[in-house]
Amino acid sequence: MKVTQVAEHIYLVDLELSGIEGFVASYVLKGKQVAIVETGPASTVKNLLSAMKELNVEPEDVAYVAVSHVHIDHGGGAGTLALEHCLNIYQKPSSLFTQGEHHT
Repeated sequence: MKVTQVAEHIYLVDLELSGIEGFVASYVLKGKQVAIVETGPASTVKNLLSAMKELNVEPEDVAYVAVSHVHIDHGGGAGTLALEHCLNIYQKPSSLFTQGEHHT
């Protein structure tokens, strides 16, 4: 797991899925409130939590967890964070549908 500051208040967390660097990442935004963008798969939640600790962020500090769409590499860890740390998960409603389905 590697944390890189990419802008003021924005940190990229390389989640090192299966030990592979640069493949799956999350972002931690530290402003007036803390947000996580993308959780990565459930198998990388431990790495995300370690990165948060490195950034002095406790799970109870997180106001938002945003997941762009329902693919395992983007939001697979969302359930773990929601269940084990009582975090609220946000995503746009249209991302709930599978690729190729279009609903208005």
